[in-house]
Amino acid sequence: MLPDRLGIRVTAEDVDAWQIGPPTTGNAPNGQKWPVPGGILRGIQAMSNPGQNAAAPQFWLRLTTVIDADFGLETEALRRDASPLAQTIQRRVDCTDHFRYDAIDVSSPYNTTQDPILARDDTTPATAHAVQLRSAHEFPPLTAALTIPSLTGYLQIGDRVSTINGRDVSLLVNAGAEQGEPASYPYVVALTWDFQGEKQSTTLQLSDRRSEPQRPRA
Repeated sequence: MLPDRLGIRVTAEDVDAWQIGPPTTGNAPNGQKWPVPGGILRGIQAMSNPGQNAAAPQFWLRLTTVIDADFGLETEALRRDASPLAQTIQRRVDCTDHFRYDAIDVSSPYNTTQDPILARDDTTPATAHAVQLRSAHEFPPLTAALTIPSLTGYLQIGDRVSTINGRDVSLLVNAGAEQGEPASYPYVVALTWDFQGEKQSTTLQLSDRRSEPQRPRA
């Protein structure tokens, strides 16, 4: 492959005597005779004067490759009816490093149909990611430290906490219940146990915004 263009570099000693060998089956596909006499490809004669020499028929090279398209997934999380903002704020997130849309073109030998074949379509997870980002940034993040006056291993990192019993404090962080949206609660992002003296306590660090996937640095 050439580093700066779509093509190959021929490394044969003589391009006009390019040894490619005889066919493995003796004949070309579809019952035709092998079009390269003696297994020698005469590259210069075939391209500069095609069809004039039976020993140098015109030929074509097939290069199967993967090409990055100019457009990626265009998933979108529209404004919610329960949004606390009156205006629509648009945000574009580049997630080309972990969401992909790969299609096998109709010109590929690996596609025997008349339409492109989807080899990988991350539209659904990309849409879910956009919805989560919308929910995470339309409300201020809720961060809090809750201390339980005992040792507990029931709660783990990643669990959601909805209510502080005894205080009747709700930790609901969205306001879309009337529009039929599921309730959202903060996550436990850190645990701290205290065994000093004769007391035991467990402190939960809460946050409703998890770390977003980071693009790898070069």
